[in-house]
Amino acid sequence: MQVRTLVVCFWVVGVTMGCGGGGSGHPGTGGSTDAGPGRDVGAQPPTDGAAGSDAAGAPGQADAGPVPASDAGPAPTADCFGDVPCAPIAVKQPGAACAAAGANTSWVVSTGPSTTGYPESSLALPGVGVRVADPDLHSCMVQATPAGWMNGYARFSAFNADSSRMLVRKSGGAWFVLDYANLGTPTRAIPPSGDDAAPRWHGRDPDVLFYLSGAKLMRYQVSSGTSTVALDANTAPGLAGCGGVSSLSLGGSEGDGSAGSRFWGFMVTTSSSCGGNTNHYLTADLQTGTTWVHHLPSGHGFPDNSSISLTGKYFITNSQGNACGGTGTITSPCGVMAYTITFDRAFMVHPDAGHSDEALGADGHDVEVVKSNSTDYIEAIDLETQVTTRVAPLSINGTAAWDFHISGGNWAMPGWVLLSQDSYSWNTHYLTRQIVAVELKDAAVARVVHLAHHRTRSTQYWTKESHAAVNADFTRVAWHTNWGGSEAEGANMMFFLELPPGFLNHL
Repeated sequence: MQVRTLVVCFWVVGVTMGCGGGGSGHPGTGGSTDAGPGRDVGAQPPTDGAAGSDAAGAPGQADAGPVPASDAGPAPTADCFGDVPCAPIAVKQPGAACAAAGANTSWVVSTGPSTTGYPESSLALPGVGVRVADPDLHSCMVQATPAGWMNGYARFSAFNADSSRMLVRKSGGAWFVLDYANLGTPTRAIPPSGDDAAPRWHGRDPDVLFYLSGAKLMRYQVSSGTSTVALDANTAPGLAGCGGVSSLSLGGSEGDGSAGSRFWGFMVTTSSSCGGNTNHYLTADLQTGTTWVHHLPSGHGFPDNSSISLTGKYFITNSQGNACGGTGTITSPCGVMAYTITFDRAFMVHPDAGHSDEALGADGHDVEVVKSNSTDYIEAIDLETQVTTRVAPLSINGTAAWDFHISGGNWAMPGWVLLSQDSYSWNTHYLTRQIVAVELKDAAVARVVHLAHHRTRSTQYWTKESHAAVNADFTRVAWHTNWGGSEAEGANMMFFLELPPGFLNHL
């Protein structure tokens, strides 16, 4: 085990992540073709039903595309990998207050477990808007709200496309938008309420988010407060004759769209059976209006969660915590499954995973990152090659570690994911109550950057799990914490890290 503290002797100014390799923050070149097996970079899914697809393509309301904020710079329209933009919209850098607090000047990096852990020094609650340094791990921490507010979940970003706004969940389930420049108690409520409404930011347009309303995916413009229909599941040809949609779920409230928000995937229940089941998967291309439907095999219920991969090429399902006794197939799914977006092919990704998320490998491949219940490692499965890499061991004493969340939405800083450890059984793991960046390489060489202690203490769901989530270029990390206080949901406060652009490239 190696642990070291790296001192950063420079500041990266005005960086946006380009497509050129070698330290640019994004591999490949615009419009280039990846040589990985089976890779069809830039190619879009068929616009009519492919072999194995249950629905022909049908016209629908196309997504209107990005409408960048006037001060956000040009929208990233070119794509490097499927629906992954070659560059994100520029994000505001950490200000003088972070530097004055002594933050972001050095990083604690390890390449293996530490049996002594990483002690957490005391730190007074800083107050809303105050920048402080984590006293042990040196990142710049900011309290965004008072008590009563929290981050939605690890698998979708709290930050919009240029990180000028945050999506904040109020205790009880209502959703609000909070401006980065006006921290405090959120006052701008948005239409959806409850976790099943699944509000998600547009990957390209900082003024747009999506949410579910009945059988519809809605497109909401924050500045005007207006909603339009992005997709109506009842119009999907593959669901014709099924008696209508009785429920539409964005992956059990955990799913998200592709990196650029063009492709989406849902779990759909219909009022009558068709294709042998009332449970179905629906994928959609908002740009062309094309939809594809897969009827689950007779007798099969929904998995715990599902989502679209960052490129938009795969629809991923996870029967979390239910070990697979065999090899999952399209006719007998189990474990973690990957379906092509047109449902012409499927394969089992992992037999027994806990929490998971979709990420992007350094080579631009879609990667599913899971907490393996069988090996007790964080594992990364390349969906193109189906090669599994053990990334990080979790236990330091042989006790199985169930309490990690994974966030892989950092498509503009590929080859890394964010992990956050929960607050219980904390003395058995070397990522003790921490938020860390983990490199998607073999555990023998993968670097772990220890970013912050999340400072939540509880055995209750909302205050036990910090649900840390990363933004597109790894310059912001949002989470919630009770700061060692009450276990009630309303004790949570939303925090975030301000991180320098490209810092992971210079470790």
